Amino acid sequence: MNFSLGWRLYMAREYDRALVQLNDAIEMDPSFVLPHIVLGQTYEQMGDYAKAIAELEKTAIMSHRSTPVIAALGHVYAVAGRPADAHKILDELQSESRTGYVSPFYIALVYAGLKDENHTMEWLERAYADRSNSMVFTDVDPRFDNLRNDPKFQNLLQRMNFVN
Repeated sequence: MNFSLGWRLYMAREYDRALVQLNDAIEMDPSFVLPHIVLGQTYEQMGDYAKAIAELEKTAIMSHRSTPVIAALGHVYAVAGRPADAHKILDELQSESRTGYVSPFYIALVYAGLKDENHTMEWLERAYADRSNSMVFTDVDPRFDNLRNDPKFQNLLQRMNFVN
């Protein structure tokens, strides 16, 4: 429940409150990966890139480099001014997609961090066509805030029935 509330507070941009809930969840179960991911994302949104990267790098190891963690790490690398590291993550995700399923949403997420709107939209469209379950959060995920005024992004949200 602490994780669930922390995640919702993160999506609501209540970052200070999210930190409390996520840290409580981690204290109860340090091996629970999900609060670690959102904790890293919360640090990122608060502008503390060093803490965000440290948390997500640790979580990448803990999760055996799971796709959602790697994508979150790639996004924060990009936002923190480490585009070469973000591109390495893109290479890893695209390589993994040749042997197993990788949601196009996660590739879009890294491109969003790189502020590459064309590639972000290309991969979000692929995720939409793929019916990626991660797309359900696109309307509220702060990592896509730089696209909020983009007509293509608004059209995508409209097709998903998020806006009128």
